[in-house]
Amino acid sequence: MKKIFLVAFFIVSTFSFLKAQKDSISTKVISNSLPYECYVGAEDSNEVVTFAEEMPQFPGGDSARIKFLKDHIIYPELACENNIEARVQVQFVVSKQGKLSEIIALTKKGWGLEQEAIRVVKLMPNWIPGKQNGKPMNIRFSIPIVFKLAQTQNEASTATRFRPFIQNPQYKGGHHEMKNFILKNFKITEKIKCDSINGVVMLIVLIDSSGIIRDVCIRKSLCKEFDEEAIRVVWMMPPWIPAHEKGKAIERISLIAISNKLIIY
Repeated sequence: MKKIFLVAFFIVSTFSFLKAQKDSISTKVISNSLPYECYVGAEDSNEVVTFAEEMPQFPGGDSARIKFLKDHIIYPELACENNIEARVQVQFVVSKQGKLSEIIALTKKGWGLEQEAIRVVKLMPNWIPGKQNGKPMNIRFSIPIVFKLAQTQNEASTATRFRPFIQNPQYKGGHHEMKNFILKNFKITEKIKCDSINGVVMLIVLIDSSGIIRDVCIRKSLCKEFDEEAIRVVWMMPPWIPAHEKGKAIERISLIAISNKLIIY
């Protein structure tokens, strides 16, 4: 009788052990069959990707984005005066909520074009975020911004915005004389080592209706010492020929760019 009981106990125990193993295996199979987004922490991922099934989109589509750019871009005056046209590529991250961040220019055209492109992108409303498997993703994206001056009468409205009928202020004697003045008065001190600097300082100069310089400020910095010397030299300049609109002298700004090699734009 005792042997029969022991055999029965062994059979029951073995059956229970096998059932437990089966349940464990079934649980693992079910867990592994769950979609990726069901794993703990997947929805909190801050990963940034460069491609998804649905890429980010400006609200209203490409036509709305192009209109937004046309309505908000202010053609950099220095680029306009020198007939500079260029295509600037701007990169940014569109978050899961559609917000833009990490906005940078991938090109280096100069003339204030990159700065203006970045400024306008920062003004954009939230985008429609990109998605992967129906889930919003953080996506790194880039768009081209084309700076092109109006050329035909059909573009008169754009021409009025980019090329107003105003005679801009001029240094007496023209650009050549201004260049000579800067080269003559710009002092390269021990603190300013041009060979170790690379770039351009861009100055905004406010010239009143009598041609007197009223204000000088930095639009694009090169380095503290170089910036200060550039400002000092500009303040030394004699009166300019003021800007005119419809024959009347007016107050207006002008841009002066000085490179680390003392090339004046």
